[in-house]
Amino acid sequence: IALSEFQRERFVDAGLPAERMHVKPNFYPGNPATVPWSERADRVVFVGRLSAEKGVRTLLSAWVMWGDSAPPLRIVGDGELRGELEELAQDLPVEFVGQVSLEDARAEIGRARLLVLPSEWFETFGLVAIEGFAMGTPAVVSNIGPLPDLVREPASGCVFEPGDAESLLHTVRSAWGNPALLERWGRGARAAFKAKYTEDANHTMLMEIYEQAIERGGRARHGW
Repeated sequence: IALSEFQRERFVDAGLPAERMHVKPNFYPGNPATVPWSERADRVVFVGRLSAEKGVRTLLSAWVMWGDSAPPLRIVGDGELRGELEELAQDLPVEFVGQVSLEDARAEIGRARLLVLPSEWFETFGLVAIEGFAMGTPAVVSNIGPLPDLVREPASGCVFEPGDAESLLHTVRSAWGNPALLERWGRGARAAFKAKYTEDANHTMLMEIYEQAIERGGRARHGW
């Protein structure tokens, strides 16, 4: 069982039998209330480790190019790059929140109008995006690994090229300049959560995989 189609393809490329590989994503427990769009803060949020593979240098570089007109950006998390990033973000509308509880991190996501995942190395899944979807918060993600598939069906965000600050800037600035689009993506994010990433949806997927495995095992034992 792989967490994404991208991960499944990597396993198959490594030699595992394609017909026995199934995809079942992670899920978000519970059914959180969402903050109405009209009550959200006009800000963007990043949640994650402040390290090179998470793309935070690229994110801050895009904000530097955007300048004073950039929307407020909340950086939630900590890591070895924090000092460097704080220096880079001087005089910009960027706030470093630091390490917080899981509950507070999700609240930060739920109050924002856009979540950014600028990862530059493969993620196993991209769970923070699903946390955003549960809160009705759309995501802009880098075009790498499993992340692009998360925002496509239904449309719940968009993608930019990993490690490319200009691509990130153009993508986020275009989205931010279209409030109606952001709100529509927010509805798409919540719809994606309900369709694919709830406990019930995940349980259904798992049972279907087990049933297929049992059926395949029965055929093998009986030579069907």
